[in-house]
This record gives sequence, C-alpha cells and structure tokens, in this order.
Amino acid sequence: MKFHTRRRVSPVITIVSLVDILTMVLMFFVYTTTFKTLQPQVEIILPEVKSSGAKPAEAAPAILSISDEGKLFLNEKPVEMDALGAAVKALDSGQKLALKADTKAPFGTIMQVLDELKTAGVQDLPAFTRPK
Repeated sequence: MKFHTRRRVSPVITIVSLVDILTMVLMFFVYTTTFKTLQPQVEIILPEVKSSGAKPAEAAPAILSISDEGKLFLNEKPVEMDALGAAVKALDSGQKLALKADTKAPFGTIMQVLDELKTAGVQDLPAFTRPK
C-alpha cells in the first residue's frame, strides 16, 4: 500500500513589513530623545586637581557670621546691618567672603544680609555647613 505523503511547505514571513515597523519605532525613539534637553537639578563645578596647573595659594576668606540672636560678625568683629556694605567693600579686593550662619538664626536677618551683600557687589557667597 502506498501512502500519499504531502510535502510540507515552510512558512514564509514577510520581512518587509517588519522592517517598516522597526524603522518607524526607531525613528520615534530618535526624535523623542533628541528633543529632550537635560536640565540639571544642581549645578556642579568640578574640583581642580594638581595636574591641571599650579595656582598661587588663595587667601583665607573673610567670614561673615550670623548668631542665633541675629547679630552679625565680620571676621569675629561685631558689625551692624547698616555698616555691613561698607565693611565688605573695605575688605581687600582679592579676599573672598563666606557666610557662616547659626541654625537658629532668623531667616529675615539672613535675607537682609544677602540683600545688603548683593547691593555691595558680592556675587559669589559660599556658606559653611557641617556633615551629618
């Protein structure tokens, strides 16, 4: 007895339609990622290293302290809010200024100090903190 064997036809997958779909998906991802701009949450200035070049040593900054009662001290000498701008302008031209405020210092006093320093021409004011 002779059985009739059917030839199996291998399945055919049309690759052209798959390539079209993958191209569209790829174009979507390319377009969406190129329009996305990075907006850093914190601006970071990278530290300098010894191999970048030697610079002369900088002078220690003048320290403006604000006590918990709201009293101001410039290099450990008491200063009034009205005389703060003149005292800052009287510092050496190359000397920088740094802020050291108590945790319980009144926020209003700190804002007044920042305003006075801004009108005195201070643009960069680092602040002292302590690690946890």
